[in-house]
Amino acid sequence: MGMIEKRSASRPRHWALVGLLPAMLACSLLSAPASPSPKPTAPPGATQAPAPTPSPGDTQPYVDVSGAGYQGVIVPAERAGEFGIFKATGYWTPTEADVAAFEAAFPAWISQQTEWGADEVAGQLPDYIRQYVGFSRGDRAMFYVNAFCPVDFIDWHSQPVMVDDGGPCFFRVVFDPLDGTFFELMINGLA
Repeated sequence: MGMIEKRSASRPRHWALVGLLPAMLACSLLSAPASPSPKPTAPPGATQAPAPTPSPGDTQPYVDVSGAGYQGVIVPAERAGEFGIFKATGYWTPTEADVAAFEAAFPAWISQQTEWGADEVAGQLPDYIRQYVGFSRGDRAMFYVNAFCPVDFIDWHSQPVMVDDGGPCFFRVVFDPLDGTFFELMINGLA
């Protein structure tokens, strides 16, 4: 008769994988962003940059921007990779004119959306803080807007605010400044 392996009832075999998670996470955080493809067509006056390679102590500051009914920061191209934007192939720095174009068009657009939480976002729009991040997908330049209720647990002037859950207090949207379209609206859910 062959030997039968006896497993501990208190520690299933998959438990060993849980111990590897910190090492796997550390490796994913240390990996460099993908190299950019051809330069996108950025809006006039915008500054383009390839995917950033940040070095400690040598980071560009976010730039404060505000207007009638909004306040936030423009994230320089060199820091845009910190936001982990899906399928970004390069980065550029939005201008205050790009931000103003977004802010002029967004209230009307969000008020027409039917996604859960969109009505709450539309009703409290001036209260949100924004982080404006220029990026490209292929040859198309767009920008990502990360918006959130005022927070005190992170310095939004110098780092991305990324929160799971929290409801309509946190949302993101992509804007194409060349044709004025919005897409990829993501409103956080509730836990």
